[in-house]
This record gives sequence, C-alpha cells and structure tokens, in this order.
Amino acid sequence: MKYIVLDLEYNQAFDFGDGHNKLSNARCPFEIIQIGAVRLNSNFKYEASLNLLIKPVIYKRIHPYVARITGLDYDVLKNKQSFAEALSELYKFVGKKQAIYCVWGANDIKELRKNMDYYSLSNDKANINFIDVQGIASRYLNHLAGMGIGLKKAVAALDIEMDRPFHDALNDAEYTAKILQLLRREPLKIMQFTHDRKTMIVPPSTKADILTFYNSVKDRMTRTFAERDNWMFKNVYLGTKAKSFDDTSKEKIK
Repeated sequence: MKYIVLDLEYNQAFDFGDGHNKLSNARCPFEIIQIGAVRLNSNFKYEASLNLLIKPVIYKRIHPYVARITGLDYDVLKNKQSFAEALSELYKFVGKKQAIYCVWGANDIKELRKNMDYYSLSNDKANINFIDVQGIASRYLNHLAGMGIGLKKAVAALDIEMDRPFHDALNDAEYTAKILQLLRREPLKIMQFTHDRKTMIVPPSTKADILTFYNSVKDRMTRTFAERDNWMFKNVYLGTKAKSFDDTSKEKIK
C-alpha cells in the first residue's frame, strides 16, 4: 500500500478579445498544465516526489489569473510534454502496488478524469481510490460545516512551516502530504471516483505484521519474554486490530 498525494494546476478559457480561447470546451473546461505528486509509504513516510509541466493544447493562451498565481505562461510550457506523456510518467511514479490518491478536495480527481476522457486515456486505472485531505483537515480544525478550509489556512493553523510558495502543484502536494502525515490517525475515509460519481468504499485491509510488533515491544522490555507473554501480546495485537475491545473499553472508562 502507498499513498500518492496529488495536486494539479489548470488553465481555462478567457476572452482575450482576439477570438482565441474565448469559449470553454464542455468536454474539458479545465486543462491540466501541471501535475505535482508526493509518494508516501504505508506508514506515511516520504519516498519521492514528481513535478510535471504540460504543454497546453485546448487553451494555448494562459488565463491571466492562472498566469499570475502560478507563474506559468505559454512560453514556459510550449516545449513541455503532452498530457498523455505526463500521465504515463505519473503511472510509472505510482508503480504497480496498490495506491490511494490523496487530494485537497475531490475536484482534482474529477478534473483528472475529465482530462483523461478528453484524450481517450481512460482505462482500468480510471477508477481512482482517493482520500479528501481537505475534508479531514476541515473536521479536525472545526471549520465551518459545508465549507472546506483553504490549504494555506490549514497549513498556518497546523503550524507547518511555509517555506515555499503556494499555487505550484508540487509545493501544494508537499504541503498536503505534511498535513496528511500530521492527521494520519484521524478517520481516513476512502472514496472511489468512477466516471461522474463518487462512492464510499471500505478501506483495504492490511496484513498484520506481528513480527514487527513483537520486536518493537521486546526492545522496550527490561526482561526476556516468557511463553505466556508471547501468547498474550499476539492476542492483544489481533484483538486491537479487530476492535474487539472497543465496547468493553467504553463501559469501563468513566
């Protein structure tokens, strides 16, 4: 299992007064021009990052607001790779192991799928499992119900160092990854995006790593484990994973 923290920057239609880029393409109103990704392992430890700039095809002139906040324009992007090439690089970065995408709001997953559909690149990988980190942070920080907190405000509220500018796909993915690492013990609801709908799915089960747990406990003990200790720690470990003690624990805590 691995977690791919993903962030995207888009371009869109704008009336420049010259007849170009005036109308939005209904099939792809937001064209991806940058993909930023951070790969975390099953323990939410950093593994690697990826930064992909993409040549715009649908809207070649960059929306003035997009250019202002991202620093990207057509001169910067005109010789970069195509969306298809960037998507292929992203798949290689993700690898063959099961992965869950982690995004700041579900919109990035929606627009990724729309871009894939526009270029006829949707396949078995188009059904994307993802976690909405924005939703987790909003609940944790008691943000207004129904309104997701902004990434910059969440970073400030969680006292994360702001050492790089926002509105850069890789930088925003890095910030989102740091928030996920801090809040990883919060309930992580996994969603699945399929075509134009989102559905809740059950988080994938994880294999019990009893040996790692045993060694970790043993290193903290001042004596050697007896046979009864081995039996006890194994059953406590498995019972905790299965939440077997939840009901009784609640009754005993006053």
